[in-house]
Amino acid sequence: MKITRNVPGILSRPTTTCIRALLIVASISSVQFILQHSAAYAQAPALKTVPSKDVIAFLNQSIQWYQHIQVERQLVTTPEDVNFLTSDQQAADQVIRLSFDFATADADLRAKQKSTSVSTDQASAASQSNYQSLLAMASKADRQLKEDQDEMEGLKRKLETASPADRAKINLHLLNYKAKSILT
Repeated sequence: MKITRNVPGILSRPTTTCIRALLIVASISSVQFILQHSAAYAQAPALKTVPSKDVIAFLNQSIQWYQHIQVERQLVTTPEDVNFLTSDQQAADQVIRLSFDFATADADLRAKQKSTSVSTDQASAASQSNYQSLLAMASKADRQLKEDQDEMEGLKRKLETASPADRAKINLHLLNYKAKSILT
């Protein structure tokens, strides 16, 4: 591409327009890339990460595009160009921020999926352990209940043949066992 100069140090309007068009195309392609991967995430029931080499390639492309703003900055000579540069700089800042947000979100998702797979294994082991503990506790509670019921039956039999002084003590023990069985 041949750069024509009307005044020393100033690029012609067609060259500036060409650079503007390149920046707009780069912005649109970056946004399309993000939207394509966002759409893929929205459609998938389980979140999938983009291959890491693609994320790195996308970041490299975004950074290279962002560095072209420096070239545009050198071409600014008129107040119109300053306005355009300011607008382009804001768009470039947003595109680069979104590009890094995308990469960060992808990295966070990878870390979360990695920790989820590890914690799933740990959770199943812990769940198995908890299940066995609950079975042991239920078995112990059943044995205790059976012992208390047997003790109550024995006290009821003693109550039938006990003297009036012993009946008060036996009734007190029976009440204690009944209260204990209600509470447990």
